[in-house]
Amino acid sequence: MVQARDELRLGGSIAGAASAGAVLFGDRDRLIPVQVSVTVLQGVLGQDAHHDFTIREFANDDHEMRVVVGETRGEIDPDYLRTMREWLATHVLKGR
Repeated sequence: MVQARDELRLGGSIAGAASAGAVLFGDRDRLIPVQVSVTVLQGVLGQDAHHDFTIREFANDDHEMRVVVGETRGEIDPDYLRTMREWLATHVLKGR
């Protein structure tokens, strides 16, 4: 499991980023402490009004963004895929 020091390192990396970024989590992720990560990132990004980062948490998704129903992992979350397409279109492909 990712430790708090790793989250702080991530926060420092985000703070120094010069480009846009998307940080997407599944709330059923067992590898990353999602709430700690979101809190650290929001704190770092709250210090810079000029950042262009998207933080989003997807309900019932695991680390691979697959929908979890009970003990069963299903398909990749269509909402995640839609979010990625929209984010890429507005942040990466807009100038092409």
